[in-house]
Amino acid sequence: MIAENPGLGVGPEWIDKSIKQIMNIDFAQYCSCSNPEFAYELKALFIIAAKDGGKRSFLITENIPMFFSLVLCCYGIEWSNELKNLRRKANSFIRKKKKNTPFWQNYPLFSDTDEISPFSIDSRIAARIADLTPMARLHLLSFAEKGVASLMKGASHKMRSLGLNPLETAPVILASDLCELIADFEVVKDIYSKNDLITLLEEKGIDFKKSWKKGQLLEAIASRDPAFVDQVSDREKIVRIKPEYQHEFYSMVAHAKTMQKNIELLCFA
Repeated sequence: MIAENPGLGVGPEWIDKSIKQIMNIDFAQYCSCSNPEFAYELKALFIIAAKDGGKRSFLITENIPMFFSLVLCCYGIEWSNELKNLRRKANSFIRKKKKNTPFWQNYPLFSDTDEISPFSIDSRIAARIADLTPMARLHLLSFAEKGVASLMKGASHKMRSLGLNPLETAPVILASDLCELIADFEVVKDIYSKNDLITLLEEKGIDFKKSWKKGQLLEAIASRDPAFVDQVSDREKIVRIKPEYQHEFYSMVAHAKTMQKNIELLCFA
């Protein structure tokens, strides 16, 4: 953590202090779950996010709370009325920022009418996802709506900054049997930049026009080398969520989206 954040000072004191603060938060007064892993994972996620050195309250301006929601949405979480105290605290923070910081001028306040969709996911699927490591869960659910992705190239920089390593999560996801390997032209097209495809065409001696779009360039390669898309798909571990599970994944991501506001409120605990 120190090596990746050299501007925060010499020595580990700054992160030690953040970890101690997070460990002392009584999240149980705001949310609970019958699975004991939930409480550990919630604190672990906040500790990992603390490595950037900023105050937790500023996490609401990033994708971090949604990532937390994706990791934790497989749990049947119960939320208490004590969240109203965090809502007041969060809105006070936002109002104060609105006074003199342009970024916050149009930032919405938290509403007491925000509701979380009922946890209606098949318990067997939820349990299988809960059995995955937290980062494998994040990786898998990050492309659940689209349904197809490259496991090696699909994770964003922000997800990787939380510790998501595709070399570790891809085998876990594949072993879960929730996805299947496929060859997909569109995903392969997204993996390569236009310049990458032009370079490949030149190396293979294939005629093309620089005005062509990426799809046309890839089609030219595939027409000369029919195995190309299959080979890239295999190398980059392109997968799709198995059709029989797709509905449950849609429901889980929808549930995670409604959880996001409550996760954001926990940034003020």
